[in-house]
Amino acid sequence: MKLAQTPDVGAAVEERHGRYFLALAQDADRRLDSAEQSAALERLDAEAPNIVAALERAIAASQVETAGLLVAAMGQPWRWRGRARYGLDWCARVERLTATPTVTAASVKLLQTKGLLLEIVGEYDAAHDAFSMALEQAESLGDFESQAAARMGLSAVAWRQGDLERAAELLEGVCAESRGRPERERALRGALGNLGNVARDAGRLDTALQCFDEALVLAERAGNVWQMANMTNNRAIVHAYGNDLDAARVEFEKALALQRSIDNRVGMSMSLTNLGVVHMDTGDLDKARDYFDESLTLCEETANLDGVAHARVNLGAIHIARGEFEAAHHSFVQGLQIRREIGARGLVAPSLACFVGAAVARGHHERALVAGGAVGSVAARSGVPLSPRQQQQVDEDLAAARATMDAEQADALLRRGASMDEAEAVAYVVSMV
Repeated sequence: MKLAQTPDVGAAVEERHGRYFLALAQDADRRLDSAEQSAALERLDAEAPNIVAALERAIAASQVETAGLLVAAMGQPWRWRGRARYGLDWCARVERLTATPTVTAASVKLLQTKGLLLEIVGEYDAAHDAFSMALEQAESLGDFESQAAARMGLSAVAWRQGDLERAAELLEGVCAESRGRPERERALRGALGNLGNVARDAGRLDTALQCFDEALVLAERAGNVWQMANMTNNRAIVHAYGNDLDAARVEFEKALALQRSIDNRVGMSMSLTNLGVVHMDTGDLDKARDYFDESLTLCEETANLDGVAHARVNLGAIHIARGEFEAAHHSFVQGLQIRREIGARGLVAPSLACFVGAAVARGHHERALVAGGAVGSVAARSGVPLSPRQQQQVDEDLAAARATMDAEQADALLRRGASMDEAEAVAYVVSMV
């Protein structure tokens, strides 16, 4: 302690401390998509106070590069654990260190992390700006991998906002510049996976499968089990969209086995959730409940709050199918509250939509129409439309409610809901016990 109190020695100790924990965080970040994911998360949890101390010291000393790289390395665990707002606070503190940002690899990584965190909380315009700046800086550095990552970030924002054409254009550009270039195969795998998601949501299921199949071959060649599992999971979703639930179940089981092989708990929870949905759609509610419960446990163990919210919503759907309406309401409220707490603005409208279906199931048609009007209003204000499947379900629920009354009364109820802001809409659906 006495040596550390000497100014020169203390500064050297702090510098070594910062370098050590930056290396630790970056190493853990690299291992998060491998068989060592669980150990990496545990190490980050154990060293969290030291990592925060290293960040504080780097910021206090205006060490922009060290602070930016630390924040970038912590971005993925913050996203997984519902701490996007916390991560954004760190991004802002690093950005305030310089009046005129210097373009470096660290500044590109920080902007990319900021964009990903903003996307999680549904601030899509701000995310677009961050990814655009990351792209501009990456281009000035001649860093293709970072350019590709920024374009994929921009495509994700376009996809979330329903601009599937723009999303596809960005991803097709990455694919075109990556094919036939072995050093760019990682970017190609990522772009193909995202392009498949866009094609799926555009209703081009055959194209989606082609993208996932190509990405899967590349992932297998690279030995990247995490991406193999993701592509298999995505293939299964396409089968589910095409109502081939048997094929979907088989693919989801393969994806789960791959995720288990590397102990990827975030991926495991996703596959378990998807298997639960397939079993629910085939009427096996007990099996579906088992999958949802296991997914919820994994999400709670890893502090994956977004996953917890998703599991609560799915459990609410099980309760609806069983006629357990009060339990369903409680589950939906829990999911909605978590999504608001973690700032996931783009998921508030889908959560509100759950209450529309619940009201119709209970015969509360007037409430369903008010809630339905609120869903449309909240989605429009957030700039995030419902997915095609979500919108189809809401439309079917509202049609059922409208059929119970005259058109003028139904329209008035929809307008009442549409006049609500997010807080009013949330208060209304929570009161629908």
